[in-house]
Amino acid sequence: MAEAVTASQETPSRDGLVFEHGGTLFGVDSVRVDAVIPWRAPMPVPGASPAVRGVVQDRGRIVTVLWDPEARPRAEESLPIRIVVCSTRRGLLGLPASATRAVGPVSSEEALTWIDPDAVLSSVLGGARP
Repeated sequence: MAEAVTASQETPSRDGLVFEHGGTLFGVDSVRVDAVIPWRAPMPVPGASPAVRGVVQDRGRIVTVLWDPEARPRAEESLPIRIVVCSTRRGLLGLPASATRAVGPVSSEEALTWIDPDAVLSSVLGGARP
């Protein structure tokens, strides 16, 4: 006979960085976060997807910065103050953030959208290699 699940059991959590952009909360698994750096205006990339805001250099590395974490092109947004730099299989991805929280346990009950940096970058770049 299966054991009944009681309401008193703790809700599982995962380690992540929670950040806000455009009034929406997002989360990224902590193992994918490389750095959080101050906002700087990205250099435009001619011919890039409309979802790409441009690129910045961080410690000698190139970071592709998106307009927003859901890869929507040029949505109205609050002014970002930081860039969440995530590592992907195809390079570094920068996600604009108007506010960030410390990396740590995030309850699965918290209302936010979890970001998979590899999936986001693939949706923007398609089959092309950076």
